[in-house]
Amino acid sequence: MTSRTAPIYIDSLPALENFCSSAKEECAIGLDTEFVRERTYYPAFALLQLSAGNRIAIIDPLTIESLDPLRAILLNPHIQKILHSGRQDLEVLLHATGVLPVNVIDTQVAAGLSGLSDQIGYGTLVNELLSIQLGKEHTRTNWLQRPLSPAQLQYAADDVAYLSAITTILLERLTHLGRLDWMIADSNSLLDPAIYTNPPDLAWRRLTGNLDLPCPLFNRLKALTSWREETAQRLDLPRSWILRDDDIHSLSRSSQNEPISLPRIRGLSREEHDRLQLEVAYMLQSLPLDCELKEKPFQPDAERKILLKKLSQEVLVAAEALGIRPPILASRRDLELLIDNPDASRITQGWRLNIIGRQLLSQLSQSSFHVAHDRQENLPSTH
Repeated sequence: MTSRTAPIYIDSLPALENFCSSAKEECAIGLDTEFVRERTYYPAFALLQLSAGNRIAIIDPLTIESLDPLRAILLNPHIQKILHSGRQDLEVLLHATGVLPVNVIDTQVAAGLSGLSDQIGYGTLVNELLSIQLGKEHTRTNWLQRPLSPAQLQYAADDVAYLSAITTILLERLTHLGRLDWMIADSNSLLDPAIYTNPPDLAWRRLTGNLDLPCPLFNRLKALTSWREETAQRLDLPRSWILRDDDIHSLSRSSQNEPISLPRIRGLSREEHDRLQLEVAYMLQSLPLDCELKEKPFQPDAERKILLKKLSQEVLVAAEALGIRPPILASRRDLELLIDNPDASRITQGWRLNIIGRQLLSQLSQSSFHVAHDRQENLPSTH
């Protein structure tokens, strides 16, 4: 589909059931979501756009009591689901329906592997491949408002109107390059449910600022970060509304006997705020003063920086030979994981292992840093 199609607005369960019943006959559907995440922890689902053949449906989750009819389409392995930069869309769908789709193609992934930018936007891609200029006038729309204007609905429809056409072009390019399997693997890697969970006990790993603290203070920091994550999830409020990162750093460095004073949390009554403040005070007072760190963030040293630079250079050369951007082959995070926990890095898995992984593992095996950290026995064979 390379022309504008007036969308069908679906705001009732019977209408959704009818559309899904006919859409299940399609080989592929385009999919996009609109959501708002300014005042909540979880995305507030506002719209779902589906393209099926020559039809586009705008589905209103605010007025439909159940989205269950969608599950049959999402879970049908014979229907290809096409998204662009679909990670957040998949999170929205998982939260709203309880399932992740199967058999997906992410056109941003496909574009990157075909030689385009790894972060190319949908509008830019449509213009690049189809010479169609999409409007930007409704970029800042509050999609939770009702009613939505015809222009807003058409803008939303355009987000799926061209997915099938650009996918056809990208699949031809990837087939010619022999990278179709790469794209399928990378697209379907987005279907790991663990990607969309945030365990509170691991929340400290996302904390910004200096984490190089003595054991008692570091444990306070971890406890506060875990409490913030759990509380934000339970109350469905943004993390920063519960505690900002600098508040956590300040509280973690305070004396154990020092009175706890939490900043006022937006949206909560004074009574609820006071209860949470007592909860935090009790939690911190219960932490042991004598402890031994079992897990602590790594503080980069000169040797590690040199090693990362060498590995990054290897990636750059390999990526240039393939005609793709280096982060597609291996991001800095991928390289850090390769050093610290090879089994967790995608460089040691799938198509990347043969393209660049074995080469980087060989570099690691010759590194004094790597030997010093006793990782050798965990590395896959480089032969």
